[in-house]
This record gives sequence, C-alpha cells and structure tokens, in this order.
Amino acid sequence: MVRAAGRAVFCIDRDEFPGAGKLPRVSMSVREADAVCREHGARLCTNEEWEAACRGPGAASYPYGHDSRPYCNTSGKALKPGGGMAHCVSAVGAFDMAGNAAEWVAGGGVRGGSALGETDGRCSRRLKPPPAGRSPFIGFRCCR
Repeated sequence: MVRAAGRAVFCIDRDEFPGAGKLPRVSMSVREADAVCREHGARLCTNEEWEAACRGPGAASYPYGHDSRPYCNTSGKALKPGGGMAHCVSAVGAFDMAGNAAEWVAGGGVRGGSALGETDGRCSRRLKPPPAGRSPFIGFRCCR
C-alpha cells in the first residue's frame, strides 16, 4: 500500500504478475494485461502510481535508493522468478521494478527495465511499446 499524507492512496502488487517465485507473465498486449488485472479485482497501474511505488516516499532515483547498483535483473538476458533478487525492492516493498520484465501501465506505456536490453534501472525510465504490442520481456503488475 502506498500512502500520502498518512492515508492509503493505492495498493500495488508486490511482484510482477502472477507473483513471487513464478516467472512473470509476458507476451501479452496491454489490453490483455488489463483484463487479467480486472479478473482479479484490480487494474493496470497508472504511470504516476507505478513511479510513486518505484521511487518510494524518499523519491529515490532507483527502487533501492539513490545510487546505481547491480541489484536487479537488467542484463541477464533471461527472466527470473519474481522476487528472486532480494535487493531489487522499493521502499514500499515492490520487487523487480527496475529489472526482470518491463511492465505495462494503463494507457499503453511501458515502465521499468528488463532483462533484455541493458538498462540504467531508473524509476523514471519509460520504454517505447513494441509495434506489435507484445514482447517476451514485457509483463505487468496490478494496482487497486
């Protein structure tokens, strides 16, 4: 749960869908990803929610702080089960926001880093969606 001014604003899944210990579900369009979230009583996160959860209350540049560290799966060339990199976690407890699978957000944007292209892992990172709308390195997480 992400809070502002002491009250709950939104909840974000701790892990990429389908959850901790499982490979992220990828190769879906943004519409398909949103439909899966809705089947679970949620929705895709907005750009603002995703970035707030990545940065945490201290407005960090990376999910784990202000300095670049090799904590996330950003150049492994293969996806890993969610939550498998213990230090790749934001201040609000969201894992893998800077690596593993990049993530769809509401409106068709893509946020975060991925294991496929070496990325700087910054929370401000935005990716251009693939022309076909699907990629083996784009997954998603849900918000409420």
